[in-house]
Amino acid sequence: MSTLYREDILEHARNPHHRGKLEPADINASLANTTCGDEIILSLRVNDEKTVDEIKFEGRGCIISQAAADMFAEYIFGKKIKEITKIVPESILALFGAPITPSRQTCALLAYEALRRQLGKQNT
Repeated sequence: MSTLYREDILEHARNPHHRGKLEPADINASLANTTCGDEIILSLRVNDEKTVDEIKFEGRGCIISQAAADMFAEYIFGKKIKEITKIVPESILALFGAPITPSRQTCALLAYEALRRQLGKQNT
């Protein structure tokens, strides 16, 4: 991974723009990786057009999981829920700008997977 991408990931981990909690939230999603202990809790506010107006995350874990949560929040901010349900894991991994090893992909996809599962529950 190039130095530029590492610096970007570190910046998201050190100074996340979306860290915090929304109360009340329209959507809450959480997931823990029991293998490594990473945890993510997402809270979203959605407007009448079903567009993400606000998104925050809380959590703990490795730099990859925490940076990815912030990057994911930026990625889905302003998108319609219908669009978000069509996002594939490869799109999230591409945010890193460099390959993520298979062993770290679970960390990188934790926030995505939490929201994907929650939205799946709401649509059933």
